Amino acid sequence: MHPVSQGQAAERQQQAQDAPAAAAQLSPPAAESGAALQIAGLDTVAGLRRVMGKRTLYLSLLERFRDSQGRAVQDIRMALARGARGEAERMAHTLKGVAGNIGAMGVSGQAAVVEDTLRHGSGEEDVEAALQQLAGPLQALLLALAPVLGGDP
Repeated sequence: MHPVSQGQAAERQQQAQDAPAAAAQLSPPAAESGAALQIAGLDTVAGLRRVMGKRTLYLSLLERFRDSQGRAVQDIRMALARGARGEAERMAHTLKGVAGNIGAMGVSGQAAVVEDTLRHGSGEEDVEAALQQLAGPLQALLLALAPVLGGDP
């Protein structure tokens, strides 16, 4: 791995670990009300700001995130198993951006580490370690979204 990329990866991993997480989860009725929207693993204030405070739109984006990115770690592993490293890197990049847009900064930061690891040609062990570091925050976010959005994580 390139020395600069190691520093960048370490910095991004630290940022991901330091990302603030909301303390409480809301039930679906609270999500529909005017109450503050707090979901563990999300900076909902930033996420709502990106959609100009439109709660229904934000909840729709959260649903789309759950549906399109919920299997990202598995999908990246499958791409790598097929030898499609570039595709795996693009998947990590997409997850990084989408997670950032909804305010899931921990997931976004860990996805950035995976992207950097893939981009700089790191070995399989380094890539798998980065994927394992991403899997935890992603799964925790999906579990936190379940009571708000309904359905299975």
